[in-house]
Amino acid sequence: MREYVVNRPDEAAMRRALEAEPASPEGVILRLAWQQGLSRDEISALTWEQVSFLDERLELPDRMVPLDPEVRACLWRLFQANNEASP
Repeated sequence: MREYVVNRPDEAAMRRALEAEPASPEGVILRLAWQQGLSRDEISALTWEQVSFLDERLELPDRMVPLDPEVRACLWRLFQANNEASP
């Protein structure tokens, strides 16, 4: 069986990066990967229909992911700013 090595980013460095761009697309991508544990493929395929603000979760094809309050707030700001332009 193949052994996987997980390299976790430095938390302080991630916080600085997220504070610099709190609601930018880059900040959302970092939050989804770091705080929600989504893979690159899951992030690129994510649509607004999969984001349940009322149930506070992401409804992925193979699992439900509870939304961290910080990620939820960031997604909500992005949704309100761009929901007509970005599925």
